[in-house]
Amino acid sequence: MISTPDRQNTIALIEQAKAAGARRAQACAEVGIDERTCRRWRAMDGTPEDRRPTAPRPVPRNQLSEQERQAVLDICNSKPFEVVPRLADQAGLFSALFLAVWGGRVRTATGGGSLSGDG
Repeated sequence: MISTPDRQNTIALIEQAKAAGARRAQACAEVGIDERTCRRWRAMDGTPEDRRPTAPRPVPRNQLSEQERQAVLDICNSKPFEVVPRLADQAGLFSALFLAVWGGRVRTATGGGSLSGDG
């Protein structure tokens, strides 16, 4: 994602190179963008702001509730020899935890600040 000021600066550099006699395709290749991207940015009447960061995003249907998330964190932060007995005691929670695959476990744990994110 390229910020608006960077887009404007890139277009200005390309236009400056073109005014100095360079071809647009060569100037675009030099700054690392495709010539079609340059054409699209210029056709947008300037360089409009990127709306992707502020776009509304729906909540995933399979997102853990706060209560389920906290239960996963509690179990992840317990000692390894306590995990299986705790899961066996909480049969209803076991099915929810079983569905929380390793990637989900890591995302949950890193969101809680208990893992570094490297697995």
